[in-house]
Amino acid sequence: MPAEILDFDPDIAVNNVGHFIRPPTSFVDADPSEWARLHDINFGYALRTTHALLPAMIRARRGAVINLTSVEAHRAIPGHTVYSAYKAALMQFTRSVAAEVGHYGVRVNAIAPDLIETPQVPYADLVPREHEHMWERWSPLGGPGQPVDVAGAAVFLASDLSRFTTGTTVHVGGGTEVAGGWFRRGDGGWTNRPLNP
Repeated sequence: MPAEILDFDPDIAVNNVGHFIRPPTSFVDADPSEWARLHDINFGYALRTTHALLPAMIRARRGAVINLTSVEAHRAIPGHTVYSAYKAALMQFTRSVAAEVGHYGVRVNAIAPDLIETPQVPYADLVPREHEHMWERWSPLGGPGQPVDVAGAAVFLASDLSRFTTGTTVHVGGGTEVAGGWFRRGDGGWTNRPLNP
């Protein structure tokens, strides 16, 4: 949407869209026809939305842009190579735009969730009841996290509480970015929830 046709002055933009393809597929076996769709959902939408809204924020000399990336922008995710590449691009986009527009009073930050219970990653279904006690070993704060945990970070980044914060990423994953990663399973797949850490 071109900024000229907006009938309001946006001061907060939250780019909160993401998708990866199941089942995991190694990069050499991936279908290149999926790459454009992964780009549009995981990176392109943020480019377009931010490009449309930034001029009004710059004119108003205030605003906050929040990009939802992923912990996978900061670590590998076997079987989802292209997804993680676009999430890393979104993180770098966040940093570069923040540097460009900071002197206009516009802040640009990112949130990198992990282990958040969502319809796409339904941990209640993925983790058998007999393994639920392992959450305390899978992340320093236990888990899984809930959407409200990500929303809290977004409220902080959108508010004046973060008035001197820009170009950074807030990790909302119970500490997994500092304490864990992906582990090979016996069947050749990967898990971020090992049973015998």
